[in-house]
Amino acid sequence: VFKCDSNFGGVEERDLDKLTFQNVDLVLADSSAMIRQGLKGALFTKGFRDIIDTDNLETIRETISGQSVDILICDTDFPDGDACALTHDIRHHRVGNNPFMVVIMLVDSPDKETIMRVVNCGTDDVVLKPISAAKLFERVDMLARKRKRFVVTSDYIGPSRRDSHRPGTMKIPELDVPNPVKAKVEGKVAKEAIQGDIDSITAVINQQKMERYAFQVGYLVDRIVPLYEHGTVDMGIVQHLDRLEWVSEDLSRRAAGTPFDHVN
Repeated sequence: VFKCDSNFGGVEERDLDKLTFQNVDLVLADSSAMIRQGLKGALFTKGFRDIIDTDNLETIRETISGQSVDILICDTDFPDGDACALTHDIRHHRVGNNPFMVVIMLVDSPDKETIMRVVNCGTDDVVLKPISAAKLFERVDMLARKRKRFVVTSDYIGPSRRDSHRPGTMKIPELDVPNPVKAKVEGKVAKEAIQGDIDSITAVINQQKMERYAFQVGYLVDRIVPLYEHGTVDMGIVQHLDRLEWVSEDLSRRAAGTPFDHVN
């Protein structure tokens, strides 16, 4: 389980009492009504007022698509879908207008497969069940002050997980991204300005994503063409083709409205 940077940066610890969460839009999702009720009450005592709670994934998706959401606290699995897949779509700007909302995942089983699935979807933090309301708010409070910088790869957008660059690998630049929770608790930035910052950095990430995709398309083509030429058809080439189709579709979506629109 990873933890967010404890460096508060920009907001002094003595200013804690000056922060207010009443303007922060929060979605709380868990299949257990008891858990939701307990956490909602605890968050209310800490100043949160705009809290939407639900027990299904479709409501989360509809809420994020229809209105501003600053922080999402949710379980990983629901009867109607996988919250990790939804988080991946949020980070890739396929759902809603804020790919930088703070996301905290609640996890039942801390097995390696589950943790890796959660980490790889782009969540900010993980809290293990049974949930302590005090521990959850500690994480929320920390993320309201400082969040990790984001990285963009061919299949990931989200907080950087590396403390240092690994020798022999391509160095991926890290980006400071908007923190809507921090902006609202400090109360120094208008809502329109927050969305303007979100849109500006989203455009930067979109450009980086297209660059990563261009390299991956070349990589995939270099592996697919020789196999076709030699008449070799196996699961490897099927996986390459599936990935090429997905990358091409997302690249086309991202190119719309950019100087590369004519390529479509």
